[in-house]
Amino acid sequence: MAARCWPDPSPGHARPAEGARHPSPGSRSPSSLAIQRHRSELSDAEIETHDGLRRTTADRTLADLARSEPFAVALACADAHLRATTRVRQLVDEETLHSWREHMLSRAAGLRGRPGSRAIYALGRLADPRADSPLESLSRLRFAQLGINVELQVAVRGSRRATAYLDFVLRSHGVWGEADGKQKYVDAGMRGGRSAEEIVYAEKRRADWIAGTTGLRLVRWGPAEVMSRERFAAHLVDHGVPVPGEPSAHLGRRLREFLRELP
Repeated sequence: MAARCWPDPSPGHARPAEGARHPSPGSRSPSSLAIQRHRSELSDAEIETHDGLRRTTADRTLADLARSEPFAVALACADAHLRATTRVRQLVDEETLHSWREHMLSRAAGLRGRPGSRAIYALGRLADPRADSPLESLSRLRFAQLGINVELQVAVRGSRRATAYLDFVLRSHGVWGEADGKQKYVDAGMRGGRSAEEIVYAEKRRADWIAGTTGLRLVRWGPAEVMSRERFAAHLVDHGVPVPGEPSAHLGRRLREFLRELP
């Protein structure tokens, strides 16, 4: 998803100007329309060297993103990090994932009451390595905001087909959902030598097989539908999916309040 398509910033976060740069820690220039400066303590443990370059660790970088960027951006980045570090194919290292969550929640607790601490807390609760794309990350965020419980990457096995993995399953509604951008149809590099028509036909056959195997009906959406929770809610209602409109109680008061305030 292009950066210009991301939702508005999280509560209390200002959106940088188009083309804004983030200066190096040693720079003393003030913030401006072109440069956004962020100041915070940085311990030696949060700095590492890679290919001769000093940089902040992944966890510190994710925390900084949560504090300074739209939450959806931080969530997509955290999902990608966890996908690379805790997941192999469809298998997730639950112990490593749990350790990462505890670390982020502890970081949020250490910043309690300071700007962005709630976003880091939410990141520790919501990030998930099973997301395969930023579109899936944002879709999962919208489901949480709307109070709809979903299962992720649900396997559908068949005797004559390779196992299919469904992006989202709304089992109580008899629905499976697919976050489906148009790039895989129009981008020649993603089509693997096949035409757009062949991709569409293969997708139709796959959807028919999944519906026949599971009894679930399909709801598709793309970036345009998840740019706001109101738009996504309307899309789901149009497809016969009831929308509570409020984050589920099982998320807890702190996370529910944060999700309510997000655009």
